[in-house]
Amino acid sequence: MTKGSDTELQGLIDLANRGDKEARSRLLDHACDRLLKLTKTMFAGFPSLKRWEQTDDVFVNSMMRLHRALESVQPESVRHFFNLAGTQIRRELLDLKKHYYGKEGLGAN
Repeated sequence: MTKGSDTELQGLIDLANRGDKEARSRLLDHACDRLLKLTKTMFAGFPSLKRWEQTDDVFVNSMMRLHRALESVQPESVRHFFNLAGTQIRRELLDLKKHYYGKEGLGAN
């Protein structure tokens, strides 16, 4: 079984949903490569942000959001987990866009 396989991830999701707090951290660790790839793909859709941010920064902030989200949301499956992760990445990207290109943003002036 390779690191980050769906079977292993599902086992960690099940443990986290049963209240194992360490399982949540292990879940993020095991899914790290796939989450970084997802971040890179989604970040490519926001080319104007590349002037201000790097993929790794977006990734780290998104993972902090995901970790917080996992405190209140119990994903049922690996697919649900990655959908939740995608939502958190998108929120981070939209917040950064608003920060830099909003009314008072550096990129807007």
